[in-house]
Amino acid sequence: MLYARIIPRTRLVRGLDHFVYTVPPELEHDLRQGSFVWIRLRGKKLLGVVWSVSKKSPAIKKIAAIDGLIEGLSPMTKDYCVFLDWFARYYGISLGLALKTCVPDAVLRKRVAVSADLPPDFLKIPSSSSKTIPSSESGMVS
Repeated sequence: MLYARIIPRTRLVRGLDHFVYTVPPELEHDLRQGSFVWIRLRGKKLLGVVWSVSKKSPAIKKIAAIDGLIEGLSPMTKDYCVFLDWFARYYGISLGLALKTCVPDAVLRKRVAVSADLPPDFLKIPSSSSKTIPSSESGMVS
């Protein structure tokens, strides 16, 4: 069985940064550091980020399971996790508050909604012959 340290995206007391959750068998291959997951904390369903995954059993009697992986959000990079850790220590705040500050609600809503609504050719770059760059004589301010 795998165990994951999860940083909930909420304001927490400084020093209480993470909670341990069990990883369901169906998520064992998809879960990694930086993955966005759904967890339950104090009866609320919250977004969290996987901080680390381990096989070592913690000395806790009752451990809740991760509710699920959030589809449509790419995991945070290792560099961004390092930045969040630095940000939290520099400003003297919990990792949960640093996460809430650096990944605001609007970004999460927009990324999930937009990624599902984009046309397949969204990332195609138009050829240079089909698009002309306006010159300064056409009224554009340079």
